[in-house]
Amino acid sequence: MTRAAAQTKLLSAPGPRYYTIEAGRPFLTDLAASLRSSIEATGGDIADASVYLPTRRAVRALSEAFVDTGPGGRASLLPRIRALGDIDEDELTLFAGAPEDDLELPPAISSIERRLALAQMVAAKDRAFSGQERWAGALAAADELGKLLDSFYTEEVSPAALETLVPEELASHWKESLKFLSIITEVWPAHLNEVGRMDPADRRIKLIDRQAARWQEAPPTHPVIIAGTTGSTPAVARMMKITADLPKGAVILPGLDLTMDERSWETIDAPHPQSGLKQLLNELEIDRRLVKFWPGDTSSTPPRQEIISVALCPADATDGWRDWAVAIKKDKTRLNAALDRVALVEASDEEREASAIALKIRETIEDQKKTVFLVTPDRDLTRRVSMKLRRWDIAVDDSAGIPFSNSPCGTYLRLVACLLLDPSDAVALIAVLRHPLFGGGMNMRDRMSAIDAMDGALRGLRPGKGLDGLRHKILSDKRYGEKAKPALEALTSCIECWPDTTAAFADRLEAHLHIVEALASTSDVHGGKCLWRGDDGEAGAEGLAPLNQAARAISHDAPQDYASIFDQLISKITVRRRAPAHPRIAILGPLEARLQQADVIILGGLNEGVWPRDAAIDPFLSRPMRRDLGLPSPEQRIGLAAHDFAQLAAAPEIMFTRAARAGGKPTKPSRWVIRLKNVLKGADALKHIDQTHRYEQFSKRLDDAGAPIKIPSPRPRPPVEARPKDFFVTHLEKHIRDPYAI
Repeated sequence: MTRAAAQTKLLSAPGPRYYTIEAGRPFLTDLAASLRSSIEATGGDIADASVYLPTRRAVRALSEAFVDTGPGGRASLLPRIRALGDIDEDELTLFAGAPEDDLELPPAISSIERRLALAQMVAAKDRAFSGQERWAGALAAADELGKLLDSFYTEEVSPAALETLVPEELASHWKESLKFLSIITEVWPAHLNEVGRMDPADRRIKLIDRQAARWQEAPPTHPVIIAGTTGSTPAVARMMKITADLPKGAVILPGLDLTMDERSWETIDAPHPQSGLKQLLNELEIDRRLVKFWPGDTSSTPPRQEIISVALCPADATDGWRDWAVAIKKDKTRLNAALDRVALVEASDEEREASAIALKIRETIEDQKKTVFLVTPDRDLTRRVSMKLRRWDIAVDDSAGIPFSNSPCGTYLRLVACLLLDPSDAVALIAVLRHPLFGGGMNMRDRMSAIDAMDGALRGLRPGKGLDGLRHKILSDKRYGEKAKPALEALTSCIECWPDTTAAFADRLEAHLHIVEALASTSDVHGGKCLWRGDDGEAGAEGLAPLNQAARAISHDAPQDYASIFDQLISKITVRRRAPAHPRIAILGPLEARLQQADVIILGGLNEGVWPRDAAIDPFLSRPMRRDLGLPSPEQRIGLAAHDFAQLAAAPEIMFTRAARAGGKPTKPSRWVIRLKNVLKGADALKHIDQTHRYEQFSKRLDDAGAPIKIPSPRPRPPVEARPKDFFVTHLEKHIRDPYAI
């Protein structure tokens, strides 16, 4: 059958219609081109179609793909493209169902309200267990409880099932955990009923089920496509099963391996890249052989998928590596084609790894038509690479952003919070004064003079406790006291507004924000305009706004814990860059990179514990308890990460990087890198992709300043009239050691 004929029958073939797009092919481009051709060939309108994708970034990318594949020079409407959300907690609340369903269900509780409500429940339990409330720890525990709740809702396991576990068979600390988890089984549902809200994850599941039920009762006649998702939740899997049987419905799976032999397929375990798809096919009750290839341009697909599939095969099937290596060594053409434009760099440390990645990015964009992605979950590595690229004035956007708490605005807020708890702490005081956002109501010249004087006056013994001790220390200094007075007055007038220890946390938060604005004011600009501007200031203002009301839930907290609680509250705020960035470079996490395409893809941070991350440890439930409850094992996340790796590794040009040492300690290579190296060693082909030495030399040469030039010691000889006429004898040593100090 020709490609055109296959496209025509995509949505008219007998159901159920399941397709897959191979790893290495441009998923969204193929999806857009073939879907448009299929609909137009049958006289339909592309604007009538509905397409569901896993993430928001995929939605934006598919919109661009439809524009690129549209009729040249003519306006074209787009299909309705929506995000389903995926197993990642940041993507759980994306699905928007039918308007009538949305109105019938109670609204979802906001993430901030949920976090503080859970923290309040944890603090109450803490008081019951140990007689006191620790709010900083309660907020951290609330985050873990939220993840556990998401697991219960997405896997459709009733929290009441916790009561079916047999306490006699568990260790004593697990019995205490079960008592603690009554928050989930009793307190949380009662709270939602009281406030008339729904948990976001629960609401998403109900919206998906209602949409699927509508399709089943009244099948739509327009095309409905679900693409790119592995159906990692039961509700999405049910929706996919109904969609595949719709009159014009189809499900398109990402990178299902149809070439794997049956023996290997049967032995797939949880950490395998195909484990999620295998589980999905079992839930859909579909044989793998019934899934067809989605038509598209396969001319540019590299034959690398075979090597990735062999390297990542199940452990029980690795006995076939030797036979494969013997066969591939005889077929040099196939081997060279599979390893064409593949590089492996195992740098000596994180700095060298970042340099190698930056060099590869710089090399790639020399071609005006090429795009490049750095994909890694290691945020430290992305920051290093971003800084390295500044050498060439290249600004790059990191999709994950940076934590607000580490931004200039967030750091300033945290420093002031620490100072308010102990105004006589000289280190905290100078840290606030030296921060660029400190204004003190003065102009720059007066401010710097006052800060330098304050710094000098604080030398020596620590001031006495409180503002009185600070005033006495500063004003009693005969040399610096008068010059430091303006900065001292600005500080004391603001700190005096800090409430006493009996005030509620919300009142202290309000006072804190008022004080930081006052301290940020200059002689001509109000502090609010200085503080809440720029990417970090805007993100902080947006993130802190809902906290003013929600913080009323925090009660009975110890006054000395204010700074630690504030740190926890702002830990979820992220700052994303809005300034112009290079249009052909992107830094993505594995989730954001799903279904995306670029000419060159760099997979960085390939160390065990980084990518893949270690199997998460549930602080509340043991592995047997999770298994008995029907919750997924921690290895399921590793399988999803392996699928991301396998999809990205089949790109036309790929570079794998890792650091042999991180944080001054040796690292362990990712299991995927070890397997790939073992397979290529057997085929005597590892040397063809190992470019470690090449990039190490480039990196060293880039930082090499050349042979040092010896400069003679300085011999200052100012004219006689410029020389001092007298000076203190005690300063003679300084003049001899540092004549420029004269």
